[in-house]
Amino acid sequence: MSLNFDHSNKTNFQLVLNEIPIFDENEIISYKKLTLNIFETVAPGIEISQLEENFLGGKTFLEGGELSFNSFNIKFLVDDEMENWIDIFNWMTTIHDQVTRMGAPRDQYETSMSLMIFDNWGNTKRRFNFQYVWPIKLNDIELSFQDDAPILKSGATLSYDYYKVDSS
Repeated sequence: MSLNFDHSNKTNFQLVLNEIPIFDENEIISYKKLTLNIFETVAPGIEISQLEENFLGGKTFLEGGELSFNSFNIKFLVDDEMENWIDIFNWMTTIHDQVTRMGAPRDQYETSMSLMIFDNWGNTKRRFNFQYVWPIKLNDIELSFQDDAPILKSGATLSYDYYKVDSS
């Protein structure tokens, strides 16, 4: 399967956070699906730890029992009302409330998400499905003009437990 992209298409990638919590004074009042049109990201790497073992005067390496996933960094377009950026901001400030110094239990703030890669006709070619996701960093909002139009951009770093890759 080849992944040929039409470079004039502005959105060949999309990130869908399935249910981010909406809080009111540290209580969940609802959940919301959040779709981000991302313009830059990488598929996060993974690493298996290894153990070094001496054997007959030499060294050998064995699987160390731990598989770790890198953090997921994205850059996304901020909508004109800044709602997508504000949704992530509110999500983060509820995970750790600076006023009360209270944090929400993990099962109340984590969600699942999918990074979808589309072909030129909008068909999903690959889907990265992430589990137990929550934001750990939200970047500044960049304000700029391109082609005489205002563009709002930002970025975020998301933590998660693991992901799986599926074809369409």
